Formats: sequence, structure tokens, C-alpha cells
Amino acid sequence: MSAVARLAMNFPISAPRVLGMAQFARYVTNTVLAAPRVAKERSLAPVDKKMAGVLPITFMGRTFNVDTAVEDFTNERGHVFAEVREMFLRNVYFRHLDIDPAKIESVVDIGANSGVFSAFATSFAKRIVCIEAMPEYVPAISRMMAVNGFDNYTIETVFIGERGDFQSLAAPRAGLADILDSRGIGRVDLLKIDIEGSEFALFAKPDWLERVDNLTMEVHPGHGDPETILDALRYYGFVTVAADRNLRPTQSMSRVEFIAARR
Repeated sequence: MSAVARLAMNFPISAPRVLGMAQFARYVTNTVLAAPRVAKERSLAPVDKKMAGVLPITFMGRTFNVDTAVEDFTNERGHVFAEVREMFLRNVYFRHLDIDPAKIESVVDIGANSGVFSAFATSFAKRIVCIEAMPEYVPAISRMMAVNGFDNYTIETVFIGERGDFQSLAAPRAGLADILDSRGIGRVDLLKIDIEGSEFALFAKPDWLERVDNLTMEVHPGHGDPETILDALRYYGFVTVAADRNLRPTQSMSRVEFIAARR
């Protein structure tokens, strides 16, 4: 896929509905104004930095708020809107996972980062567990929950899995099953995973999958073989779709960057 085609994925036909007409117009205007830098950097990062504020987002028929002010805690300007683009414009997590939000009660967000995915979950879930190894993101997640008026959540500041890009973090280690047990969660209706390569260690002992109904995740093949994850999911009765960076289904394991799975 060409760079132009990849850029176009950030401007889907659904964008005015997702962002609302006012924010969509702002998004387009900022993109036009930043066009020289976007072309030079081959990135929308200059646009992301301009999209500040509390942004009402409508996705999958649900409306919620994303507050870019959480970047004050993490000092990553533009990072939050970049996640909005990935999750709700490019639709990386649900393009191949068809769920009914009305039937989702418990959500676990592994690699919660600034809490953008969890912000979406506040629009339908009854309970959310945010797992994030980096403590500087805790106030960001808390802020994201607050702007959505959601208080039935917990934040676990632990490292799930092993290896990966952040294996040197000093965060305590924990197993997913142990966290679920400690929080009294018998079943996970929706599990999202983005842990920068540590997912392969997590799936090395996949008995926790017995408690999960729907799963969507990013995969980092530089740290392991995605086939091992797909094998574990299929063993536990999941139907899977593996997709490449452009969200196209693929059978090439070296190209897999996203996996969606449901029972």
C-alpha cells in the first residue's frame, strides 16, 4: 500500500461522524496547514499536536470523551489524538472483530497507556480493569475516566508478560489470571492487548484464555512468532483474523500486526 493510501486511512468516510463536524473540519484544516511538514516527516504527528482539548468521540454508536490534557502528565504532545486516529478512524481494533457493545460488561485493557481505549469502554462497560506498567500514565488514565464520569475501574501498575520493548522497567510482574482473581472477575467480555512484544510470553501460558470471550490486540513479530498466539487462541476455541499493518487479512506471519479473536 502506498504512503498516500495509508494516509487516506486516517480520513475514512466515517470521520465526520466519529469526530463531529466541527472537530472534523478542524482536523482537515490542520492537515492542510501542516501539509509541508506532513509530507516531509511522512507522518500526521504535526496534525496530532494541534488537536487539543476535550474531544467528544462517537464510535460504534457510542459517544464518550477523550481529553488531550492528559498529555500534561506524560509530556507526549500529540500522542492522544494519534491514538484516536488509530483506534477510531483507522479502526485497528474492531475492523475484524464484530461485537455488540450492549453485551459487553467487563473490559480489561492491557497496555492502557493514556486510557484512550478505556475511555471508549466507559460508554458501555460496567467494569474496567486498566493494566499499565508505566506509573506516569496512572493520572492520565484517571483523568480519562473522570471526564467520562466513570468510577468503576481499577488501575494495575504491573508488567504483564516478559521481554518486549519495556522489559527493563522496574514495575512489579504479575500474571493475568492472578489479577482477575484478585479483582473477582470470572469472565472477561472484551480484552485488549498492546504490550510492545511482551504478548508472546503472556501467551506462552494461555490458560487464562478460558475466561475471555473477545480479544483484540497488536502484535510485534520482531519479538516472536504470531503463529504461537494464533495456535493458542484456536486451541481455546476462538475464531481468529490476523491482519497486517494496513489492516488487511494476511497468512504471512512476518506481516501480522493485529489479531482479532472471538468465540
